[in-house]
Amino acid sequence: MFLSACTLAETPGDQNTAYPGANEGVQQTVEVDLSSSLPYPEYQDGDAVSAGVVINLLNNGAVVKATLKSNDEVIIFLSDGRSLTIVQPFDNAIRQWIEECGDTCKAIEVVEE
Repeated sequence: MFLSACTLAETPGDQNTAYPGANEGVQQTVEVDLSSSLPYPEYQDGDAVSAGVVINLLNNGAVVKATLKSNDEVIIFLSDGRSLTIVQPFDNAIRQWIEECGDTCKAIEVVEE
């Protein structure tokens, strides 16, 4: 069984005979917070995060770029525009995590500074 419900606002003087009561002048704007669609929406741009957070973000396809600094710091850039930082717990950790991530991480741009 298929049920559908629709409520339409009626306005005086409606001329729509095919759909009585339909108001053609109504527009609805919906705002979507894209950051909430990714894991860890509580982290703000520039926050330092743990290795576990970075691995989870990688595995969820949220990372688009990783910039490696000379002091073992890595800045990861997320698809929602945020950047987060981590100090690698061991040499080349970010590269290992990206490799282990597989197909989900193939398109991540890795830059060394």
